Amino acid sequence: MVRLDMDARSFEPSTTPPGAMLRNLPGGHPNGTFTPYDWQESGQTIPDRIAEIADRFPDRLATCDFTRRLTYGELDRAANRVANALLHARGGDPEAVIILAGVNTTATIAALGVLKANKFYVGLEPSFPLQRARQIIADTQAKVILAESEHLALARELAAPEHRIIELDAVKTGDDSRPSVRTNLDAVALLNYTSGSTGEPKGVVQTHRSALAHAVRYANAYRLSDADRMMKTESLAWAGTFWDIFGPLCLGACVASYDVTRHGMHRLAGWIRETGVTVLSGMTMIIRLARDYPEERYPIVRLLQLGGDTVYRIDVEACQRVYCNAVVAVGLGMSEAGRVAEMFVPPGTRLDHDVAPVGFDVPGVCILLLAEDGSEATPGEPGEIVVRSADLAQGYWGRPELTDEKFRPDPRGGAERTYVTGDVGRRGDDGILQHLGRKDFQVKIRGYQVPTNEVESGLLEIEGIREACVVAAHLSDGSQELVAYLAADPHRRATVDMLRSTLRARLPDHMVPHRFVFLDRLPRTLTGKVDRRALPARDFERPELEADFVAPRTPFETALAAIWSEVLAIDRVGIDDRFLDLGGDSLRAGQILARVIDQFGVELNLRVLLQTPTVADMAMVITQRLAGQMDAAEPESILSTVDDAAVARD
Repeated sequence: MVRLDMDARSFEPSTTPPGAMLRNLPGGHPNGTFTPYDWQESGQTIPDRIAEIADRFPDRLATCDFTRRLTYGELDRAANRVANALLHARGGDPEAVIILAGVNTTATIAALGVLKANKFYVGLEPSFPLQRARQIIADTQAKVILAESEHLALARELAAPEHRIIELDAVKTGDDSRPSVRTNLDAVALLNYTSGSTGEPKGVVQTHRSALAHAVRYANAYRLSDADRMMKTESLAWAGTFWDIFGPLCLGACVASYDVTRHGMHRLAGWIRETGVTVLSGMTMIIRLARDYPEERYPIVRLLQLGGDTVYRIDVEACQRVYCNAVVAVGLGMSEAGRVAEMFVPPGTRLDHDVAPVGFDVPGVCILLLAEDGSEATPGEPGEIVVRSADLAQGYWGRPELTDEKFRPDPRGGAERTYVTGDVGRRGDDGILQHLGRKDFQVKIRGYQVPTNEVESGLLEIEGIREACVVAAHLSDGSQELVAYLAADPHRRATVDMLRSTLRARLPDHMVPHRFVFLDRLPRTLTGKVDRRALPARDFERPELEADFVAPRTPFETALAAIWSEVLAIDRVGIDDRFLDLGGDSLRAGQILARVIDQFGVELNLRVLLQTPTVADMAMVITQRLAGQMDAAEPESILSTVDDAAVARD
C-alpha cells in the first residue's frame, strides 16, 4: 500500500448556525493555496493544462492508487507514451478509443493519453454483459481497444477482426515526447453511455469545452489546491469519473483511486488515512463507511460530495459524525449537463427535511421548472427540470432526432441552449431546489440512473412473462432496490434464479431487480396503465429458486446463514442458495464480507464470495482458513470462535 505523508490536524469547526445551507464552500484546505482556473480565458484544452502544470511542478503528486503513485511529470510522460502508441497505430485523425481498465492510475493515464492523441475515449466497465459491451463498441465505430493485461482476454473476446488491441501495461516504455498533434476546444473528448427509454444505451457527446466546463466548475467550487487529494471509486464508464479525474488535475491536486472490487471495503478506511485523502467523491462508499463503521473518525477529510441518488437526512447526520470536520456538498448532476445544483452543509448543521434538497443553481447554469402547460412553475409547485447553459454536452452520438428533442436552442437567442432533463423538481420560497424523481419513473440505483422500462422490456421477452412493472423500493437503512412485479403464465412460471441469469446476460448488475413478486395480474388504472400505488409492499420471503431449501447443519453455516439473511433482507437462507440468485450485488457482498471478517477474523475479499457463492462453500473456506491459523490438536477452538461470534451478534 502507498504511504503518503499528510498533515493530519483537524480543521476549524464551522460557526454557521444550525439550519443554514450555503451557496459557496466556506474555505479550502488550510495548508494549500487555492487559485481559480479560468479555462475560457486560457483557451487551453485538457492536455494543454496538465502539461503546463507538469512543466511548472514536475515533482508534485498527481495520481495514486493502492500500490502506485505518479508525479505530474511522470503522469505527463506516461500519457505521452500511450498517445504516441495510438498515433503510430492509427494516425492523428479524431476517432473513438475503447478503454478497458480498473479504478487505478492506469485508467487515468489511458484517458489522458487518448486526449493527447486528438482522439476521444469510451470507458467500458469490465463487468458489463458481452452483449451490451459489443453494442457500445459497434455504436462508437471504434477500431482500437486499450486494455490492461488482466482484461486482455475480455478485449479479445469483444474485438472484431478490424480492431487493434493495445496492452496498456506494455506501453510503459517507448516514446514519451509530447505529440505534435493539436486539439481544439470543440473537439470531442469522450462518449459516456447511459441507458435510454428506447432500451438501448446512448452515448452522450462531451467536447473538450463542455467537459472542461463541468470539471473545472466543481473543482473551483470545491477550492481544490495542491494540498488536496480527491478520492474516486468509479470506473471510466461512469460520467462523473471524468470530473473526478480532470477537475483536480486542472487545479494541481492529486487524484486518489480506490478499487473496492479488488481491495475490499474493509481496507478503505485505512487507505483513506494513509493516503491523506481530503475530499471524498462517491456517495455509496462515503455513506457505507459512515454506516458500517460508525465509531471511526476521519478528521482530515474536509469535503464530501454526495449526489447521484437521493440523499437522506440520516445519511448526512451519519457522515457528520464520522467525517467530523467535513462540509457535505449535496447536489444534482447529470451526464448531459454536469453538476447543475449544489449546496454546502457545514459541520453541525441539521437539515430540516428527511430528504436533502439539492441546493442552488451553480454558476453558469440556470435551472427552469416547467409546469405541464409549459409555463414556469411557481415556488412550491412541481415542474420538469430544464437546464439552460452554454456548456451543455453536444448531444447524443449518432442520434440527431433525440438530440433535437432533448437539446434545444435558447428562445432568447445567444450561445446558451436548454436541456430537457425528464426530472421533476420543486423550489422552496428560499430558492433551494428539491429533486422529486424522474418524470418517466426512472430511478437511480447505486448512483446509476435506471430506466425501468428497459428492465421491463427485458423481462417481457422471457417466455412465460405476461406483464411486468419495475419500481424502486425504499429499505429501512435509507437505500433503494429494484422490485419487479410480474404476471406469469401459470403453466410456464419461471424461477427467480432463471430470471436473474437471463437479465444479467443483457443488463448491467445495477439494472437487475433484487426482488421478484408474482401476481395473478398487475393492478391497473381506469386508463389501462399499471397502478403503481396499488402494488403490494415488498416481502421478505426467500424467493422461488430451482434449488430446494436446505437448512444449516453446522455452527459455521448457522452463523453465516444469519449474516446473509440480515444483509439480503430475506427471512431464511439455505446453505445451497447462490448469492446472486438471492438478489446479492457488490454492495451487499461488501457488507457480508465485512461482517464475516469482523466475526471470524479471517481475511476475505469479493473474489472469494464469487468463487464460493453459497453459505456451504463459504463455511468450508472459513473452516479451512481458521484451521490453518490454529493448532490442529485444538478443533474446539474453531467452534469456540463461532460461538463467540453468535453471542456477539445476539
